[in-house]
Amino acid sequence: FVLDAKTNDIVAGGAYAATLTLNNNTFTEIHVDVELAAGTESVYYEWYTPEDYAMFESDAEVMEALFMDCYNPLSKNGEVNKSNITPGSEYVLATVSIGTDGKYGAIVTKNFSTLTIPYDENIKVELVSAELDAEGKNYTVTVNVTGAAKVMGYNISDTEYNQGQFPLNVCKNGHKASYSG
Repeated sequence: FVLDAKTNDIVAGGAYAATLTLNNNTFTEIHVDVELAAGTESVYYEWYTPEDYAMFESDAEVMEALFMDCYNPLSKNGEVNKSNITPGSEYVLATVSIGTDGKYGAIVTKNFSTLTIPYDENIKVELVSAELDAEGKNYTVTVNVTGAAKVMGYNISDTEYNQGQFPLNVCKNGHKASYSG
């Protein structure tokens, strides 16, 4: 027994448009509230970098991509998220709404970004000492940190030249500075 099924065709001409409002953004996440217009059955959406979005030559191409992928349907008011992204990153949220009458509206886009981490010259890292162990393989590095709430460091070694670097990033209230030595 085989059942043939087909989705309904959709056509242009709908007056449906989602309203996009920033709910919350952090250094690595964007949360946007999507409000559906009356009579909307669903909204398809996708996040694009501005560079990727600029590659579309028309709204028709954006719409084709949204309908072809159909990865992100939203059938009621809700929140759409973009996470695990770099601080200070900008994204374009593109949406198209489909009504219960099978008609879709115009593309609605809006740019959103994560918070940036500004540089703060008052955060400082100063090398106090770097002592090599008895085997000549590992350093113990001591630093003075001024004005930082968090210090992150890791070892990078280059065995060909037997050199090592110890980069540090220090942060306080969303500000950063760097030290490498």
